[in-house]
Amino acid sequence: MKRITVLRCLVLTLVILMSGANTFAQGDNPSGQPLLQEGKVWNYDFSYVDINFNRIQGSCTYWIEGDTIVDGKKLFWMYNTDTEKNDVFKQLWYEETGKVYVCNETGVPERIVYDFSLSQGDIISESNSSWWTDSGFEVLSTDTIFVRGNYRKRLHIKCQYNEDVKWVEGIGNVGRLDEPIFHMVSDGREYAFVSCYEGDECVFDGNDYNAPKYEGNAAPDYYPQGTVWEEESHFYYPTTDTFNSTYLRNTVVGDTVINDISYRKVVAEKRVGDNSDDASWDRVSPWHWEPYDTFGIRQEGNKVYYFRYEPVIGEKEFMRYDFDWSVGMEIPLKLNAIRNKDYTLAKIDQVVNVVLGDGQSYEGVTVENDNEEVAQMKGIGSIGNYGGLFSYYAWNTVPWDGSTMYYHRVLNFTRNGVCLYEWDRDSFVASQMELLGVNAVHDLDSHGNGSIYTLDGRNVTGIPLHSLQKGIYIQNDRKVVVR
Repeated sequence: MKRITVLRCLVLTLVILMSGANTFAQGDNPSGQPLLQEGKVWNYDFSYVDINFNRIQGSCTYWIEGDTIVDGKKLFWMYNTDTEKNDVFKQLWYEETGKVYVCNETGVPERIVYDFSLSQGDIISESNSSWWTDSGFEVLSTDTIFVRGNYRKRLHIKCQYNEDVKWVEGIGNVGRLDEPIFHMVSDGREYAFVSCYEGDECVFDGNDYNAPKYEGNAAPDYYPQGTVWEEESHFYYPTTDTFNSTYLRNTVVGDTVINDISYRKVVAEKRVGDNSDDASWDRVSPWHWEPYDTFGIRQEGNKVYYFRYEPVIGEKEFMRYDFDWSVGMEIPLKLNAIRNKDYTLAKIDQVVNVVLGDGQSYEGVTVENDNEEVAQMKGIGSIGNYGGLFSYYAWNTVPWDGSTMYYHRVLNFTRNGVCLYEWDRDSFVASQMELLGVNAVHDLDSHGNGSIYTLDGRNVTGIPLHSLQKGIYIQNDRKVVVR
């Protein structure tokens, strides 16, 4: 709750507001979150041990009331009081380009209180501060937090007295407002930030100092509800005219909670032949969808995690993708083994740009020691021959050995109703069949030279060409395109 003390109310009636209160804009701030703002209030708790070893507790309030213009600069009156004082203390404060100063009444800065423009590795010393008399205060890191609708820069500062000093842009220190480095000040009090108000709105509280780092959740939602992708795992043995195929359709259906963690629920369905209980299908016989699996995915910024239960290893979560790419970075590429279901890592060789189905350019990566043109696409995932986007049932890549064709790939990916990616399966199969030799398909023909085969060797002779699905077929050792 916003604190308004009786003493403050009495003092405010005696304040004489200086001229020019609303005629000049205040100084700039790197993220547009100024510390000094009319009507702003900071609340702190404090405690100390008195001479009788009793712990005394109290509260302290800072607030801004009024301003003045000196040499064209807008200075704010900063007041503070606490539950043990009988008076109110006031100072003139000034802010410009991320730096906050305490000034004398002529507008001349007497000391710097904060410098929110500092970067990681900067050293705060006597040479650049008349306020921090010790040297060696180092900015360990800076990041951004998103709290109560506002983006704010946060600085982590190391000093010999306190290892957990945090500044937040527009708010100040986790300790007392005018003690930027210390929680404990010279009078022996230890201060703790409680809240900051702008008018009647609480814009920050003590827990917000530890808000999670903002990860760019400007990062879009890569797998919103309704996202659909299809993938196929396919083996073909030309010499025996046998095959095994699993065709999956994965749909993000909504949210679910697993072990108190929120996930997007994904439902997988498979194509099953109408006249067969086998998981295989042949693209020719009638088929239908049947439920196959469910699993969870979740996104933290540009990192995507995958969770499912598997009888052999139980529950397990993996980081499936890290889309904050850089050359040389190791990324999870494909499943390593059937039993432990770990992902093998591969080093990024190049980061490339690819135009997808919505006409926009997306980042993709190639990886070292791999002949795939693009291994992963940002916001989609694995599009190479690595076992699908998340699939637990994917096998390791089986290369062509002259007698077998294998692939397990994402066939298409649709997000927000737009098909972003579609694999040119026919061209891939045609190229692989050429490696195997078209005659290997023809030699299986026991019905004469007029027989028609799909590129994976299925005999579809009984179906008129005009009735076949669009694609490439083999007839009389020649490729036939059905459009």
